Formats: sequence, structure tokens, C-alpha cells
Amino acid sequence: MNIFFEATNIKEGGALSHLINLVEAADPKKNNFKKIIILSSKKTLSLIPKNKHILKIENKVANKHYFIRFLWQIFFLKKILKKHNVNLIFCLSGAFFIKGYKYVLLNQNFLPFDYQNLRKYFFSPSIIRLLLLRFAFFYSIRNASGVFFLTNYVKKIIIKQLPKKYQIKKNFFFIIPHGIKKNNFIAKKSNKKIKIIYLSNLDYYKNQIELLNIFKKFYSEKIKLKLDFYGSYDFDYYKKFIKIKRKLCLPNSYVEYKGLKDRHLIIKKIKEYDIFLFASSCESFAVSILDALAAKLPIIINDIPVVREILGKSAYYFNIKDSHKAYLKILKFVSNSKLRNKYSKLSYQKYPQYSVKKNVYKTFKCLNIIFKKK
Repeated sequence: MNIFFEATNIKEGGALSHLINLVEAADPKKNNFKKIIILSSKKTLSLIPKNKHILKIENKVANKHYFIRFLWQIFFLKKILKKHNVNLIFCLSGAFFIKGYKYVLLNQNFLPFDYQNLRKYFFSPSIIRLLLLRFAFFYSIRNASGVFFLTNYVKKIIIKQLPKKYQIKKNFFFIIPHGIKKNNFIAKKSNKKIKIIYLSNLDYYKNQIELLNIFKKFYSEKIKLKLDFYGSYDFDYYKKFIKIKRKLCLPNSYVEYKGLKDRHLIIKKIKEYDIFLFASSCESFAVSILDALAAKLPIIINDIPVVREILGKSAYYFNIKDSHKAYLKILKFVSNSKLRNKYSKLSYQKYPQYSVKKNVYKTFKCLNIIFKKK
């Protein structure tokens, strides 16, 4: 079969890593397909290696407004699908509007379905985009042949929100967690002060501002630490972040936003750190957690159901909503080397559960099952 990967919205972060890993490891004989046709932005396609069984098609409106991309899919995508004799569409963007084709949705964005965190955007321009994503997913699911979720928790919450009139068929939903390649992550660290990495975009639900207030206390108490943030940013939140950082007089030598970096550089940089910190309050999965597992970094993380499902007892938890208790938990973690060593070992023991090999096998197995369904 010819599989069409609709990946127009896949541009950075965990979704991009997943796409690259999936395509790189896919094998026509083992995974039972003839060709993978990928539609995405020029930048994303440039990161995908050339192969005989891979055809890359640039979507020239990939960086345009969501509404323009929606119109382009309706009026122009059908011609591409017919030209390449597409048998099955794997929609990594989570929305598809063309009838008459068998397609599978992959949900990689839980935020539009998380009411508690969605409220944080009511006075932000992003609220329109998030509500459109929510509508697009629910509209698309009506004619989909299957839906892939990354965790059981996200599946459970979204299914509860589906309109009652939707008649969901048996074996319609599949749980396929992300995977990570085996990289040479681990290296000896010899830092004079404890270096902490937070690998995610700056955004309201990621709670970096809450961490600024906590780390101001550490800075005032002259505790030797260095916290580095890596990732893209929501513009409104970034402005608030910079403003509060300046107000708190936190120098870059103590807390620094490093920006969005190439994945290959992140793999090299993560070796330099002693602790992986993650304070997000809404996730569909969070691939950066897998980077921490592979790097054997001890993980201290905000306690949310998705993270509990992924990590279990392999991480040290805190509650970002309780600033004082979060401060005490983080303080204990950075001050206790035995505790960090314990979670470093637990972290690396968890890592083999999330291999790219498993992700690729499950993904194509399920795609084949759906393709063969009448």
C-alpha cells in the first residue's frame, strides 16, 4: 500500500522527532507498505533522509494561517492523493477534511481538550487557534477509520468529550507511545554547580514563570545552581517571562533561556546536565522526557496523570500549583546526591520501554489492520 503522511503542522519538538524517527526506521518489507508520501513544510522535509521508498512533497502554505491551510487541503490535496494512488492517509496533524479516503488520525496535542489549562488562553490570541484545533479534530473523527493516542489518559479524557451522536466502532482507538533512538547520551559530568535543563517550549501551561519565582529563592539563598530553558515560545508568554525575570533580577548565569536548538545539538548538550526538570501541567506525551531517560538524568517533574502513566516510579514528583512545597521538593532533590543517583538509575531502567523499534512496529501493524478493514 501507499501511505500518505499528512504532516503539514509538524515543525518542531516531540512531533517532529517522532516523524523523523518513524520514517527513518520504516521498512517496506517488514512493515508491509510500498511507499510513504510525506506532505510537510520545506524545513521539515529537509530533516528527513532520502530513500527510495520515501517521496517528499512540499506544502507551500505550511507556514500560512490555519484557515489558509484548511482551504488548501480541501481544494488542492485531493489532486495529490489521486496522482500518487494513495491507499491510506496517516494524519499526524490531527485533522483531515476530505471525504472518500480511508484515514487515521494521530492526536499529539492535548491542550485544546484540557479545560483547566485552556482557560489560561482566554485573553491570548492563541485561544482562536486552540478552539479551531479542537473543532477540527472532532469534525475529522466522524469519518476517520481509526485514531491513535499516545497515552490511555488522553484517550479517556477526549473520548468523554466526544458528542453522543458519534457512533464509534470497535477497535477504533489505539494506544501507541512515542519512542526514542538509542543515542550515545551518557557521559560523565563534573560540574562545579548543579546544572538543570528544562527542555520544552515557553508557554502558559509549561509554567516557566512559576519556576522563576522558585529559583529566585534559591538565588537569594546563594545555592549553586544553573537552570537552562530550551525550546520555542509563545510570544505573549515570552514577553511576560522576560519581564518577570528582569524584575526578579535573575542573571543569565543562574537562569537562562537558550532558545530553540537543533535536535542534534540538544543530544550533545543534554550530557552536560545533572538534572532534568519538567513543570508542564498539560501533555499528550512529552518526548523530551524520553531524552532524559536515555541520558540517565534524574527526573524531577510536575505530577500530572500523563507523566505518571509514562514514568511511574522512575521520577521524583512535585506540585507546581503549590509554590512553597515545590520549592522544598526541588531543594531536597538538588541537595541530596543519593536521591539523584537513585532516580538516575530508575530513569535509565525505564528507557528500554520506549524504543523507536516498538513505536514503528506498533504504528505500521495498526495501519495495516485499518487498511485491511472493510
